[in-house]
Amino acid sequence: MEKFKWTTSSAWIEETFDIFKYIDDEFSVKQLSDMVRSGTLLGDRKKSSAKRVFTAIRSRFLNYEIDKVVSLSKVLSSSISEQEKKNYLLIFYLENETLARFFMAEYVYDNFNYLSQKIFTQMDLDRFFEIVLNDYKIFLPEKLQTEISKASMTKVRNQLTKNLEAFGWVEEKKDTFIIKRPSLTPEWFVFTLYMYFDSEHISAKDVYHSEIYKRFLLNKYDIEYLISGATIKGLIETSRLGDINTIALKEKGLIEYARNYE
Repeated sequence: MEKFKWTTSSAWIEETFDIFKYIDDEFSVKQLSDMVRSGTLLGDRKKSSAKRVFTAIRSRFLNYEIDKVVSLSKVLSSSISEQEKKNYLLIFYLENETLARFFMAEYVYDNFNYLSQKIFTQMDLDRFFEIVLNDYKIFLPEKLQTEISKASMTKVRNQLTKNLEAFGWVEEKKDTFIIKRPSLTPEWFVFTLYMYFDSEHISAKDVYHSEIYKRFLLNKYDIEYLISGATIKGLIETSRLGDINTIALKEKGLIEYARNYE
């Protein structure tokens, strides 16, 4: 299990969109960093603030194989809705922000799917952090394993839900927050298949049992629905090899798939 990232910075959604406008097949992180320093990117901020924002964005969205970053840029430059674009950003965000991922997959998922709980309270956050601090303390950053300041705890509690709200998955109201998972498209689902499965022929059983989809609150029936939708749209083919149902990807890889976005 990975160490938890103690998230205290904002989601920076609009700033991320702005940076991805400058990402193409030949991009480099150094080039983007130079543009931030020169004020070409994030120029409406003080240099120290721009650097801090870019550092967060780089960690969340740019520290991947170039094909994955370029593929995301092609999706973000397409004509799909803003909420759909946020859904793709969330794939990368939750891959990096491990505390938020754990919250969604290990706490919200069960309540959302088995108890049909959509409204969460401060007591739920208390319970979640109690679980983290009591049962998973060794996965916290080392300096937080001995002591966590009240200010740090307050900051991360607030940021956890505010960032999910920025992605359009949570709506905060007073001392509660409502889980509002957006509609996920077959195209989004197939993007995740290219992201997380290496083979061109994937066992449907492996997809159904993948822990990846818990972070997006998807149960087996949700996944079946998305597979069916992707098959109807011709994005994948489903077949049976022996006693194993398989999903066949049509493109050679993620970037080839992303080139189809318009």
